[in-house]
Amino acid sequence: MTDTALAERLLATVARRGRPVAADDLLRAARVSRGERSEARAVLDELEASGRLVRTKSGRLALPETLDLVAGRLEVKPSGFAFCVPDDPQAEDVYVPASRVSPGLNGDRVLVQVERGRRGRTEGRVARVLSRATKRVVGMRIITPAWERPKNGLATAPRQARQCIECVE
Repeated sequence: MTDTALAERLLATVARRGRPVAADDLLRAARVSRGERSEARAVLDELEASGRLVRTKSGRLALPETLDLVAGRLEVKPSGFAFCVPDDPQAEDVYVPASRVSPGLNGDRVLVQVERGRRGRTEGRVARVLSRATKRVVGMRIITPAWERPKNGLATAPRQARQCIECVE
C-alpha cells in the first residue's frame, strides 16, 4: 500500500470519528496491520507536520476543521496585522489582528484558530507555526538588567551589536 493511500485511509477514519482520537485507536479503527504500524506512525507525523492533522493538548489527533483551525500561509502587512491564506483555494482568507500574529512571521505556514471577533467579524490568532519561511532574522539583541532599562522600553544599540540569528523551533 502506498503512503498516499494509507494517509487518505487514516484521514477518512479521523473524519468518520468526528472527534479527536488517540493514535493507537486510530490505527486500529483504520485496520492497519501490525507490520504497517511503523510506516503508519511516520505517515501520521507527516500529516501533522503538513497541517492536515492536529495533535491536541491531550495527545489525540483531529482534523483541523473540527477544532476551528485553518492551515495556510501567513501574509503580514507593514502595519502588523496579517491574513492567513488557506491551503484550500475556495476558503476565505482569515484576518489576524496585530496582537495575535505572534509567533508567526511573514510567509510562514501556520495553523490559525478561527474566532468570532469584534462586531461579528471572523478573526483568528496564530495557534502554531508549521514551517518557517525565513530561516534567519537580522536584528539586535540587547541584554540589560531591569534596573538599567529605559522606562519607555525603547533602547538603541551600536551598529556592532546587530546580529544575524537563526530561527530554531
